[in-house]
Amino acid sequence: MLKYLKIFGINHRKGMKIMKRKSVSILLAAILCVGAAFPAYIQDEKVEAQESQATLQGLEPIEGRVIVKVNPDFEGAKDEEDKKNSTSSEDSYTMETLLTMSESEEDANSTKAKSSANETEKMMVAESDELSTEELVKELEDCPGVEYVEPDYAIQSYAVPNDTYFAQQWNLQRQTSTTPGAANVPYVWGATEGSDEYVVAVVDSGVDYNHPDLKDNMWTDENGNHGYDFSGDALTSSGDTDPMDVFGHGTHVAGIIGASGNNNMGVSGVAQKVKIAALRVLDNEGQGSTSMAIKAYEYMLEQKEKGVNFVAANNSWGGAYLSRSFQDIVDYAAKQGIVSVFASGNTGADMDANVNAPYGSNTEGTIVVNASDQYGHAADYSNYGKINTELFAPGDKILSTKPGTILQKEKYGIMSGTSMAAPNVTGAYALLKAYYGNSADMSEIRARLAGGVTRTEELKDLCVSGGYLNLQKAIESPYPVLDELSQKDGQAVISGYFFGNGMGTVVMDGQSLPIVSWGDREITVELPKGTVEGPHEFVVTAASDASQYGRDTFVLENKGVIVENETLFDELPVPDYEKLGVSLYDDESMMYSVESVSGNIYVTGGDLYEMREGERYVVLLVYNTDENEWDKISTWIPLGLDVKLTVSGDTLYIYSNKGTGFEIYSYDTAQNTEFVKVAEFARSESIQNSSIATDGNKLYVVGGSERNPSDGTYAPTNKVYSVDLLSGACVEVARLANARVNASVEIMDGKLIAVGGENADGQWENSVEIFDGSKWTAGVSYPNVYENQMPAAASGVYAGQMVVSGMMSDEAHTSDTYLYNVKDGKWMETDKNLDDEKVYFADGVVSGDYFYVFGTTHMKNDTMSKFYRLDMTKVNAVPAVPGDDTKNPADVQGGDDTKNQETPQKTTGEPSDPVQGSDPAPTTKDPSATITKSAVTAPKGTAGKTASGTGNKNKVSVKSVKSTKSTKTGDESTAAVWSTLLCAAGAAVVIGKRKRQ
Repeated sequence: MLKYLKIFGINHRKGMKIMKRKSVSILLAAILCVGAAFPAYIQDEKVEAQESQATLQGLEPIEGRVIVKVNPDFEGAKDEEDKKNSTSSEDSYTMETLLTMSESEEDANSTKAKSSANETEKMMVAESDELSTEELVKELEDCPGVEYVEPDYAIQSYAVPNDTYFAQQWNLQRQTSTTPGAANVPYVWGATEGSDEYVVAVVDSGVDYNHPDLKDNMWTDENGNHGYDFSGDALTSSGDTDPMDVFGHGTHVAGIIGASGNNNMGVSGVAQKVKIAALRVLDNEGQGSTSMAIKAYEYMLEQKEKGVNFVAANNSWGGAYLSRSFQDIVDYAAKQGIVSVFASGNTGADMDANVNAPYGSNTEGTIVVNASDQYGHAADYSNYGKINTELFAPGDKILSTKPGTILQKEKYGIMSGTSMAAPNVTGAYALLKAYYGNSADMSEIRARLAGGVTRTEELKDLCVSGGYLNLQKAIESPYPVLDELSQKDGQAVISGYFFGNGMGTVVMDGQSLPIVSWGDREITVELPKGTVEGPHEFVVTAASDASQYGRDTFVLENKGVIVENETLFDELPVPDYEKLGVSLYDDESMMYSVESVSGNIYVTGGDLYEMREGERYVVLLVYNTDENEWDKISTWIPLGLDVKLTVSGDTLYIYSNKGTGFEIYSYDTAQNTEFVKVAEFARSESIQNSSIATDGNKLYVVGGSERNPSDGTYAPTNKVYSVDLLSGACVEVARLANARVNASVEIMDGKLIAVGGENADGQWENSVEIFDGSKWTAGVSYPNVYENQMPAAASGVYAGQMVVSGMMSDEAHTSDTYLYNVKDGKWMETDKNLDDEKVYFADGVVSGDYFYVFGTTHMKNDTMSKFYRLDMTKVNAVPAVPGDDTKNPADVQGGDDTKNQETPQKTTGEPSDPVQGSDPAPTTKDPSATITKSAVTAPKGTAGKTASGTGNKNKVSVKSVKSTKSTKTGDESTAAVWSTLLCAAGAAVVIGKRKRQ
């Protein structure tokens, strides 16, 4: 049987979330209110429930298992030549087909089977007892016919246990003064209570199919089964036919969707008549995996092919990572007419300011749901997002069914969470499907739910719709819903629903656009000349009523140009990765590192690599500021868990982290010399996502996320290492007062400055610490920032001040760029923002009078590289109020180059031409204002033209000292696969509760 991960803190492989992996007991028990509305036998019930630690919650990939998408060229094995060069073979792993996708591009409204079409693509799971996840990825990704390989991510349920009481199913009531947040379900019940014709899948922990309030609405297959068990508790590795719920979560979800109504007992579902299929993917402890969810979808699609009328799938769970494979199958299901409803998550996170969006984030064929209470307010624990979530729905203190087999024999209980909000929408979908029948397709019913809301001032910027579920509005007059936007010849075509036939208005970012054509389903507008590439908000208002408007955010393209901006950083062209032959390890979702030498900007990071001879190697992207062109420099440096750059004079230093150690290489950019390994260090435990800086003599490795050997968890560390760049010796020096991950570090006036980073609470560390070579002292704290965002920022040094950019000051994104004068101890707030959206994984550098930043933005499951420039001579700044220290950092004593020293280790082999110089550059990232720019030449084997366009200069020799290749350690291979893309339903980067305005 497979091993499954329990609830624990998110690993810092991608830099971002929680550092602890504490096992948490989640007891999904019921708490019912005392009141005359309830039967006597449940009046005294009070089940103690232990709330999950939201700020320490996250799930990692399952070791030794990956998901592979293949096309017909895939033969399942390497050729003979590849086998000779491989350390393993296809015999080291087994493969199982999860899903076969035909070339048939059926409309989303179609219920036709795919059996007649040729098979073109498959989703498969590969598993090995011998190979690590990283090794499996490497083994498979170069096989012919493999489109991509990704880890099999763990998933978990989303519910917030509670200990308060309610006396009724408020979510099903009409909207009145006592239940203004109700969904107005009785309005539809007047016409239909649902239909047995439609089947809804509950992809969860199973369902108690013997429950008296559920048994009549359970779907049965041709063999009398009510679904299938794909969980880790199934009798066989391929599952079994008994999806009975032990955990309790799925039964509660099923009751919200479709408990029997008008049967003189218990509770009612939103759809009183519907068929519920129990597809169990979560085990008795609420744990599961992406591959299990894919199997559930495959089962559903197979039944659909047989004629079973599946119309919706409820997904009240999430994980710590986005999954391309699961998103693919969700999109495929939508083409077969099945809508997927997702819970957004329960960590109070702003999903527009965090690296991850929920699964299915706001795409056609999916609905992402946040939780609201009976008064229509956002639940404090609910995730939200103006761009990445669709609407709110009742999720707080929801009374529903529960199995009689857990804890107590009573069969009803109250639970709270976005897990409860999602099935309210799924049940509403089934109810509207019964109401409209074949006269409305999947896309229209989804649009009716997205536009069928009660809007409030509180919710207007917390989801796309700006409101919470209202079925009466969904039927009578839903707001316009914008589904897609396409560009052509300076125009944009917006498709959606309920625009009205009369010509209304279209506004982009506050600017009214000329209308070319208007229809109820499609509008064409002229785009302004010079429209900036990136996300833009569009608002469509119907002609009939100014209050009838809908909005959404779409990404517009305008590639290869420099876009100047008065209030934001200028946007520069980004690299063409495909043209340069550069690969991304996990969709641009790891910390970048940026440096400047002689006017050229160098970028690298753990996500950027070149694949050669079956291995991943570090690659440097180089931006020539004169030519505005990108090139690359190839290396033979093995890709580490994270890769960082720092510079002294013309020498660039590359830090490649191996987890339980690191390597440091030097590269003389002026001479185009070899990459020389100047230091190699081993340590007892893995540390990831440290920050680095050098003064030319020593290179400092600051903080990071360290593994606890007793339980395998990761937590921020305050350790600091000093590497002698001449001898290669490495020692531990004085430790930080406050542990931090991915801190912004710079050297100014001979002192090492550490600002921000992620602390043990998963928040931005406000404290500033200054190292003078022997001890750390406290600086002036960074101004307070918005809590619900990924805690990392870009930095550089200009005119004796540290520039820090990327942390939003508040939810409104008022400011995100500050200057710090260490001597005066003052923070200044600038009048420029990095972007009008959150920028992730960013790093920066000052070159001349410009501050350059490279990072990514993330919207609707799309991740985009971004490159920015700020003219520092045009920046205005005003004093900023210092923030509150997370803890008061006292001076940290006891650190010099001999204290806490581990055994110095020199590089393997003899360093040829190690870094010399008795008078090194005193600062890092602080070049003079007059920089002589020189072109960068491409090394041997580098594709594309040189940045100078000549190629006549000496080229870089891409080899390591005494060796043409380097090899990864076993620890590195195992750990390199981890990432911190946050869970699709949002269980990470936050944290704390969102404060209601």
